[in-house]
Amino acid sequence: MNPHQHPQLTTLLAGKGPGFFRLVRNLVPRASHLRLQIVEILSLGDDLDPGLQPLLEQSGIPLRTTLPPAGDLSGIQLVIATDCTVEEIRTLRDRLPEGVAVLGPESLPLWKGIQKILQENNSLATDSRRLKETRLRLNQFVATAPLAIYIKDNDLRYRRMNRHALHVLGLKEEDVIGQTDHTLYPGRSALWLQDVERETLKSGETLHASGVLPVHETEMHVQITLFPIIENGVTEGIYGLVED
Repeated sequence: MNPHQHPQLTTLLAGKGPGFFRLVRNLVPRASHLRLQIVEILSLGDDLDPGLQPLLEQSGIPLRTTLPPAGDLSGIQLVIATDCTVEEIRTLRDRLPEGVAVLGPESLPLWKGIQKILQENNSLATDSRRLKETRLRLNQFVATAPLAIYIKDNDLRYRRMNRHALHVLGLKEEDVIGQTDHTLYPGRSALWLQDVERETLKSGETLHASGVLPVHETEMHVQITLFPIIENGVTEGIYGLVED
């Protein structure tokens, strides 16, 4: 695949502790497959995993142990953070350019679950039992996550929307399933969202964008991350993760 057609997301991994180090070990070797360009590791704790050093040296990814100044983060498009405090994530957001997506600790199970499904669906040696178990865990998280999450088909009609998203919009599931964004959002907001979603379906890539959605007669500024759903090499729909 031509990298100029499907550019990778310039990504920063941030966090501390054993869970963060496991995330680094899992994501760095798979970054290219996941369309991520991990350009820096930010360790916010006092303890460093010495076992990471050979991996980082081999990949050429620098390790930083203090929060960088704002100018050093100008090229970052995505931050994946785990085991961070609310204050650490807030400070990090303040130093990022406007519109950069930050996937915090609460969104990591969704991120890792979707990426695992993408990897397994693209593998010729997929174990159907393991794949079903992964999907079950992902569906359980989608239902209960404190994030707005939805699933759409290739016609951009809603197949599912989780409780948190329904609560934010003040809707019931029967008001949403089978509908398009033109039913939920008026005018250009629906067009903006669908443009980003069509690009995800067309490219088969993980994408993110920032925009405004009207909710309860107010404007909600959102960051949306979109993951294609791939079945046997064919894109069948998309997952959407929306952060206020």
